[in-house]
Amino acid sequence: MVNEEIKKCFDGKHRRRYEQPCERYLYLYVTTDCNLRCKHCYVGSDRLNAPKYFDVATVENVLEYFKVVAGHDKLCILGGEPTLHPDLSKIVDIAGDKKYSVTIN
Repeated sequence: MVNEEIKKCFDGKHRRRYEQPCERYLYLYVTTDCNLRCKHCYVGSDRLNAPKYFDVATVENVLEYFKVVAGHDKLCILGGEPTLHPDLSKIVDIAGDKKYSVTIN
């Protein structure tokens, strides 16, 4: 099955076709806030020490845009630590209303 999915993405000359992938994931980093300070973290201590949050209105606009323009239907919410976002439940509700399948990492 995996081979069939890969074949759908390439033509006979091994060039990528200009079409949407079968799975349309949207990865949304809703915050840089985190309660850990892992040395290997890509966010970096400067951003972790001054956390920022995506506001709910912006998230709603982003979700609407990618749903309409690109047909995305799966949302992966990331951060820092996304569960520290004060409006995470609202974001999940909005995504559900827009028919996104939601994963929080």
